[in-house]
Amino acid sequence: LILSYVKSDSLQKNVIVISDTKNKAVSDQIKRELGSVKQIFSRKNKKGQEANYILVTDIETEIKPGRNIVFLETANEGFVSNVSSMLNALSTRENEIILMTTNKNKAFEGTNISNIDLSSLKFHFPSVNRNFDSNKTSSFINEYKEIYGSKPNKYATRGYDLTLDILLRLASEDSLDEASKHSIETEYIENKFRYNKKVFGGYYNEAGYIMKYDDLNIVEVKN
Repeated sequence: LILSYVKSDSLQKNVIVISDTKNKAVSDQIKRELGSVKQIFSRKNKKGQEANYILVTDIETEIKPGRNIVFLETANEGFVSNVSSMLNALSTRENEIILMTTNKNKAFEGTNISNIDLSSLKFHFPSVNRNFDSNKTSSFINEYKEIYGSKPNKYATRGYDLTLDILLRLASEDSLDEASKHSIETEYIENKFRYNKKVFGGYYNEAGYIMKYDDLNIVEVKN
């Protein structure tokens, strides 16, 4: 999803991928998809083991004047902290740096991670759901609050969105299999759905959102 977003961006950009060895396959995929990409990998210790850090000299020469998109692919919190703080220090008005990842996991949410750094770097990531706009009204959320005394979490909301989507698709076709064949994209409170058929049967949801950090808030990126 996020690679399609970057490919559709017509503005001139310099793309760098930083990853550890466990995510080399992801780094290679990004390079295949986006073409001219500089790959940087985590340094190793004297025993040849993953050290989960890079030095400023590893990346500063790769930052170009203008717009730089840097993908960070790792599940190590220390590596995220090392890279994000370094990139924030290197980002200037002349050398803009935008941090992205194809997989926002718990490493990006740890106690050692600075949300100020992520916000300064306009951190972009794909997400299956978005945050509900509190300025909008929803009968489901209002009724949920009346019954349970609090707003529904993302899991309750996803369950509602998924159930509603299935019911509406079944109302239009005789079976869910037939309803899922159409490449129609639907969107509800926090989730969207567009199904594609797997090679060996069944369907998967390929719809989602691109989110970003903006002034310490997480907002949806509008294409």
